[in-house]
Amino acid sequence: MKAAVVLVLLLTLPMGAQSLELGRRSFEAGDLAAAERAFAEAVRQQPEAPEPLYWLGVVHLRQGRNAQAEAALEQAVALRPGYFEAWNALGVMYDRQGRFDKSGPAFEQALRAQPDHVNTHYNLGLSYLRQRRFEEALAKFGRVLELSPRHKGAYLQAGMARYELEQWAEAGAALEKFLELEPKDGFGHLKLGETLFQLARFQEAITSFQKAAALGPDSSRAWTQLGVTHYNLGQYREAVTALESALKANPANFEALLQLGVIRAEEGDAAGALAHLDKALALRPEDPDARYQVARVRLFENKAEEALKILEAVADRFPEHAKAHYQLALTYQRLNQPEKARAAMRTFQQLEAAARARKKGAERRAYAGAAAR
Repeated sequence: MKAAVVLVLLLTLPMGAQSLELGRRSFEAGDLAAAERAFAEAVRQQPEAPEPLYWLGVVHLRQGRNAQAEAALEQAVALRPGYFEAWNALGVMYDRQGRFDKSGPAFEQALRAQPDHVNTHYNLGLSYLRQRRFEEALAKFGRVLELSPRHKGAYLQAGMARYELEQWAEAGAALEKFLELEPKDGFGHLKLGETLFQLARFQEAITSFQKAAALGPDSSRAWTQLGVTHYNLGQYREAVTALESALKANPANFEALLQLGVIRAEEGDAAGALAHLDKALALRPEDPDARYQVARVRLFENKAEEALKILEAVADRFPEHAKAHYQLALTYQRLNQPEKARAAMRTFQQLEAAARARKKGAERRAYAGAAAR
């Protein structure tokens, strides 16, 4: 009986409208092939109507046929320049393709049609975030929160943008607001922990990483960050436990292998350190930090000549690696090469001075930004 009623209703519509309605029903039922046929027929029957073109474009998007989707949607906005849904769909499609020169203008056109549409502001903010245009992203997420004060995604993404800008305190505040609304989000706790770590609030960071790991026991990243934080507090036993959990979740976790190598070296276990560092280098053969740590172990083993070769290679390929230059200075000194030792130490001191200057500059910018807000 219900099917008969639907058929009667369809038959009372004009031909083009019948095809359009049939296409919508097929689309809602998940039958994309039937929806495509119906919308294509609606386009044939109503070539000057934008709606069938829009829906045909949406179906093509679902089918992964981006070229056909773009053609249909572009025709739809050509027929109706203020067609919000079509512009928004184009923005999403271009953004997913990384065609940011087109996604931004498409989203802006959609917002001209509906200036207060929350999801379009949010989508444009996400697009800016992917382009690393963090200030513009923050402006969009701010607008989202003006329109929808409990928008969870906007708080999370604003926290991510602030983190990338090294605005640690503001990032933490945004992430805490997100977690008030979504307390069981493991990624949110992970990102808050990383932010607290940057603020040197290590004990609070541990709490956040523990929550992230409890919510996602297979999150190798959460276990790794927990282990690194314990290490920074000198809690080696807890660090090893967490890092081993990280490797259980992902045996190819480079950071966990590297940190375990560092811990074993500091405990005086050269063989254990090299076992982990060799696995790390198998994953990233040219990584300067892993190679630097191997050199430190070789020095501990009194193999200064072997350590020297490694350190010289690291310093040559990665001239900004300050620790390599420092260790080079010590190694040259041990090998009775004082001129080279002094030169390496000067390079280390210059790099450290430049790093301090950059840090002070970032702190001044962050303070100026906070004052302006």
